[in-house]
Amino acid sequence: MILWLIAEQARTVNEIALAIGATQTSVGHHLRILEFNHLVEIRREHNNVYYHLADNEITRDCLVIKSKPKEMLMEINLVENI
Repeated sequence: MILWLIAEQARTVNEIALAIGATQTSVGHHLRILEFNHLVEIRREHNNVYYHLADNEITRDCLVIKSKPKEMLMEINLVENI
């Protein structure tokens, strides 16, 4: 979910947390792991830190997966059946 959000546009920890209903601490932890694994990068603007995907290939892949119907993703076990 975090990757899909920042595939659309760079976002702050607070923006991501509000969008997915998680705590800023939890989102920050996940973003640090993604940054460590070179999937996301940061951009600082004044007092804000924006997270964005590290390259265009990751962005493209995230948007392709997001565009697939949920039923199709469930068939290949990319999402849980809710």
